[in-house]
Amino acid sequence: MRGNAGNIAKVLIMGAMLMLERSALALHQTPGVIEPGDTVSFSVVFNNSQNNQTALEDVRFVLLSAPPWLTSLPTSMIDPVVVPAGESVEFRLDFEVNNAFSLDEAKGEVIAEIKTSSANLNASRLVWQWRTSNGFKTSSAELRDEQGNTFNGSLSPDKEPPDTALSFIGPTFMDSQGALFISSSTALNLEGIDAIVVDAVTSEVAFTGFKLDQQVSDVNLLDAFVGTFTVSSPGNHFIVFGSSDNAGNAESVKISSFIVDAQAPGTPSNLLADGSNPSPWRNISTFTVTLSGSDDASGVAGAFFKVGAVPGFGSDGMFVAGSSSQNFIFQNLIFENLVNGSNPLYVWLQDNVGNTDHATAQIVNLRFDDLKPQSTAAVSASTFSVGPIPVSFTSFDQNGTVGSGMDRTFLWFRRDNNDDGILGDWQQTGLEILGTTGNFIFEIPGLQDGNYEFYTQAKDIAGNFEDAPLGTTPAKAGAFFDASSPIIFNIQVPLIASNFAQIVWTTDDRTTALVEYSTNSAFPAGLTKTKTVGVSTRTHGVFIDCSVLSPAVIYFRITAINKTGLITTSQTGNFTTPANVFIPQDIFGVVDVAKPIAISVTNPGVTMATVTINGQTVFLVLSTSSAAQVFVDTGTVAQGEENVNISLDGFGFNQGVLIDTAQRSARLARLSSNSGGGFSEAIGQSQMEIAIGEIGPGPDSSISTTGYLASGGNRLYTGYFAGIDPVSPSAITDLLAQPQGEGSVRLAWSAPGDDAAVGTVMNYDIRFASFALSAENFTQGVKAANPPSPIAAPGNQEFEISNLSDGATYFFAIKAFDELFNESLSNIGRASPNLPWLLKFPALRSTTFPL
Repeated sequence: MRGNAGNIAKVLIMGAMLMLERSALALHQTPGVIEPGDTVSFSVVFNNSQNNQTALEDVRFVLLSAPPWLTSLPTSMIDPVVVPAGESVEFRLDFEVNNAFSLDEAKGEVIAEIKTSSANLNASRLVWQWRTSNGFKTSSAELRDEQGNTFNGSLSPDKEPPDTALSFIGPTFMDSQGALFISSSTALNLEGIDAIVVDAVTSEVAFTGFKLDQQVSDVNLLDAFVGTFTVSSPGNHFIVFGSSDNAGNAESVKISSFIVDAQAPGTPSNLLADGSNPSPWRNISTFTVTLSGSDDASGVAGAFFKVGAVPGFGSDGMFVAGSSSQNFIFQNLIFENLVNGSNPLYVWLQDNVGNTDHATAQIVNLRFDDLKPQSTAAVSASTFSVGPIPVSFTSFDQNGTVGSGMDRTFLWFRRDNNDDGILGDWQQTGLEILGTTGNFIFEIPGLQDGNYEFYTQAKDIAGNFEDAPLGTTPAKAGAFFDASSPIIFNIQVPLIASNFAQIVWTTDDRTTALVEYSTNSAFPAGLTKTKTVGVSTRTHGVFIDCSVLSPAVIYFRITAINKTGLITTSQTGNFTTPANVFIPQDIFGVVDVAKPIAISVTNPGVTMATVTINGQTVFLVLSTSSAAQVFVDTGTVAQGEENVNISLDGFGFNQGVLIDTAQRSARLARLSSNSGGGFSEAIGQSQMEIAIGEIGPGPDSSISTTGYLASGGNRLYTGYFAGIDPVSPSAITDLLAQPQGEGSVRLAWSAPGDDAAVGTVMNYDIRFASFALSAENFTQGVKAANPPSPIAAPGNQEFEISNLSDGATYFFAIKAFDELFNESLSNIGRASPNLPWLLKFPALRSTTFPL
C-alpha cells in the first residue's frame, strides 16, 4: 500500500465488495456465464473512524465511467449522506447487462469515487476502479486517492469446485462401442486441480479420493488417493472419484468404467505366405502373410514376425498392426536378411492392451532366391545350307539344391549380314522352352544368309532372369547360314607373261576356290593343272604357271566353295600367253641398239616370227631350243618413240619403246639383280665411262656398275643420276601455232639440244588445251598422239594437230626430255582453227608467252 499515512489515520476505508445476482429473466441462459439481462452490483462500505470525533458531511458515491454494455439501474445507492464518527455507510452501484454485451467483448472497467465536503478529511476524493475480462463474473478492484496513492485492493472469492482427472499409465484400448480396456499392468492415477478463475482467489485442492467397484455419492465418503495403483482382477470394473478445495468447494463425484484384459491371444491358425505354406518362390524379400486369430477381451491388435530363430520373449520380433475380428491380411511385409532357400517365419499375436505370448508362435516357410540363373548354348554344326538351325541349351540355378529351380529359357540372336564382322543388335526370337535342357528350332521367316550368333537367357521359378545381352555381350553359340550357291563375277587376267599369269575374281560370299587351267578347253586329266585358294574371302587372286607352252592359249575355270559347302563353277575363260621377247632397254625404256631383240618360244607349234619397227619388217625362223635375235637398224628407224610389233603364227606382241640414235656423252648401264641381292651388268660393258663430280676424282673416273640399292642391306652410289647427265635440254622458245584449215593447227619450232643447245633430245611430250598452259597445269592438257622424233639442235621441226573445234582458241606447249628424263618446257603457243581474218594477219595467229 502506498500513500499518505496521515490520511489513513483519519479515514478508514473498509474495502470494496463485488456482488453479483442473477435476474429472473436470465434463468434460461447458460449457468456460470454472464449474459444480457444479468445484474451486476458494486458495493463500497465507507467507515468514519471514531478518532475523527466529528461527522463527515456530504459523503457521496459518484460513477465516473462504465462499459457500454452495462446499464445503470435506479436501485443504486449513491446519494450524499452524513456519516457520524464511528459509523459506516454502504454505497452500491447496480447495473444490468444489456444487449451490447458479447463474450468476444467481455473486457471492461467501472470507475467511481467517494467524495465529501468535510474540511477535516485531507483526501477529499477517493477513486475505486473495478476491472474484468469476463463481463464481471469475476473482477479485481483497487482504491486510489486524488494524488494517485493506492490504498486497498481485492479479488473475487473462490466459488469454483476442483476438477479431478483419471488417467491410465500403461496399455489402454477403447473399442468401437466405447468400452475401455486396460491390462493388468496398467496403473490408475488421479489428479485433482482447483479451478483457476481470472480475477478470483484460488484456494487449492485439499482432498482427492476414490472407491473401486463401490457406489458413493459424496466426496467426503471416498478413500484418500495416495498414489497410482493397478487392478489385476480380469473383467469389468468401475471407479468413483472426486476432490474438494480449501474454500470448501467440493465437486460432484465422477464414475469411470473399464475392463481389465490379462490374457494373451491364442495360437494363430491358417498361417500362409503369398497363399501357401511354404510360400511360392520369390526373388524379393516382400511377402503377404495371412492368418486367423482371436482374443476374448480387447481383441487382436496385430502380430509379431521373426525370421530364422525361435523367439525368446514376447516382443522378440517385428510387430505389425492389423485390425480384424478373426482373419488378418498383412500385405507386402519386407523381411531383411533372408537367405537363399527356405526361411522359417515365426508368427504370434498381440492383443490391444499389449498381452502377447511368444510360446504360441506358428511357422510359415518363406522361400527366397535372388541369384540369377545361368545357361549354356551350342549348335550342332558350324555351317548350314538348309534351315532351320537347331540350338541346344542347358540352364541351371546357381543356388543348386536350395534354389528355386529353372522355369524356362529364352533364345536371342544377332546376324552379321555380310559376313564382315559387323554384327547387328541382339533380338529376341520369341522362342522359349520350359525346363533345364532343350533344343530351339531357329527358323525365322525369310531366314537370310549370314553369320548368326545365339544367346540363351535363363529364368528361374523365383523370377530371376539371366542378364539380357547387350551390344558387347559375347555369343554363346553361332553358325553360318547360306542357302544359295556363291556367285562368281568380275573375272579378269590383269597380268600375262610368257611364263605366268594372274587371274583375279570376286564372289558374293566368302569362298575358297579351285582354279583349273589347261591348253585344252575340255580340261583333260593329263593336260590340266590346278591352283587351290585356301583363304575364305570375297576378293581372290592367283598366279598360275604358264611356262610349259609360250605363246599359247590358256583355258581356265574357277570353282568357288562357300562356307556351307555350296559350289559354283564359272564359265571357261581364256587368255593368250606371249612369246618371251627380250628388248634391251634401260630403266627409262631406251633401247640399246647395240644389243639384239631376243625372241624365245616353248610352243613347238610356233615356228615363224614377223618383227616390224617403224614400217621395217624382219622375218625370223623360231625354235624351242634357242632364241631368235634381231637388231634395230638405226639407219631406217628414226629417233624417238616407236612400237615393236611381232606376229608369231597368229600370236601377237606389241610394245612401245624409245629409240635413241644420237651420240651421248654417257649411257646408263642396264642392271639386273643377282642371287646375292646385288646388281650386275645385264647388257653393256663391265665398266662405264661417266662424268661425275662426287664419286671419282675427275670426269674420266671409272666405276664398276656392280652396286647395291639403298633399301634394306642395299645401297646406291651417291650422285649417280646427277653425275651421268646434270644438264637439262634447252627450252623451246620459238613455238608457233598456225591454223591449217578446218579443225587443224600446225606447230613449228627449233629443235632443242640434249645438253643445253648441244645434241639431240630423247623425245617430245606435246600438249594442248582450251586454257592457258603452264608448268603447274601442263599434265592437265590433252596429250597429242604420235609426236615427231627429235632431230639434232637447232633443226626446224613441225607437227600438225587435227580434229580441233573451229573458232575455238587453243593453247599449245611442248616438253623436251633427254635420255635421263631431264626436261624443259617451251613457250606457249595459241591459235584458233579456220578463222580467215587470222590468215590475213600472220602476226596475230601465234603468240609467245614467256615462262
